[in-house]
Amino acid sequence: MHRLVQQECLFRISDTQRQEALDAAIKLLLGKFPSRGSMVTMDHLWEEGDGYLLQIASVANRWLESRQTSQPLLATTNFCVLMADAAW
Repeated sequence: MHRLVQQECLFRISDTQRQEALDAAIKLLLGKFPSRGSMVTMDHLWEEGDGYLLQIASVANRWLESRQTSQPLLATTNFCVLMADAAW
């Protein structure tokens, strides 16, 4: 049910709103996911960050899927930082 509602909402929003929604999700995840700098010296943060990896993967998949559309989502600096942090 959640996926059906989500797809309907995404269908009805403009390209600008879609980019804003992605940027907002990225900003929220950046605020919660430990950065590479802190994870280097604090191993316990790796487990803390693990809970957000599925959400980060979902954001990455949404961006990747958009590459096949006429109005692809932009990869902002925050997007790149989040992907680098998650890869670490």
